[in-house]
Amino acid sequence: MKITCLVLCFCAGIQVFAQRAAQELYPGLTGEQLAAMRSGGLNRSGKGSEGLLMLPKNTEAGEIVSQITGSRPTFIIESLNLVPKNASLLSIYTALGKIRGLKGRVYHSATKNRYVPLFEDATRIESAKRTNAIADPSPASSVPSSETIYARLKDTNFGNCYYTIKLGINGTGILCSLSNFRNISYGPLSVMKENKFNAVLYIEPVREGLLVYSAASAEVSDFVSKNFEIPSALRKRLSVIIGWVADGI
Repeated sequence: MKITCLVLCFCAGIQVFAQRAAQELYPGLTGEQLAAMRSGGLNRSGKGSEGLLMLPKNTEAGEIVSQITGSRPTFIIESLNLVPKNASLLSIYTALGKIRGLKGRVYHSATKNRYVPLFEDATRIESAKRTNAIADPSPASSVPSSETIYARLKDTNFGNCYYTIKLGINGTGILCSLSNFRNISYGPLSVMKENKFNAVLYIEPVREGLLVYSAASAEVSDFVSKNFEIPSALRKRLSVIIGWVADGI
């Protein structure tokens, strides 16, 4: 019995102390920056040609880079957040699967000067060709190495938007990537063609909580970039998605 307890305690210790500190992923982080990560995040916006500048160190970044920069985007945004929660990879994966939980989540509209729902509806769908709604699955017992799901999000500004979402293990965290498989439109105007909006969330349990690196990119025409505040639109959507995951854990 004593030997068993010692083994269990030793294994538990490995699980705890194997977690990296945020400074290991981002050497040189100051206390002020860590505080900012806990309250609103460290954020940057840039031109697509600038590439990604905030990737976590020692993370398998190839998949992230190809997802965000592969389509030669016009704009890129990045964000780094610390969520004050302790969670396993399984609970993170489970939270990412609750697509219906995105329905009704709000953001602050500057034009309306109030909080409004970003997604009026949210549901899984069968596939890119069969878009009838299906239920979110029951909680899983393990994290798959990779999974592809499809979703329809009724955006308050862009109407029904259709996405391919890929989930899987990346290094010591979970990577969620998202891409539109149909055009995104504002009324009769096409804002982004298929596969021209891309986003990623990389979530890793660290000693300080959950480190969430997120990035999004969009390729748009000159007309759209001049008439729409695309970086702001990307940031609002990423912020809502991060909140949805954090609340679902």
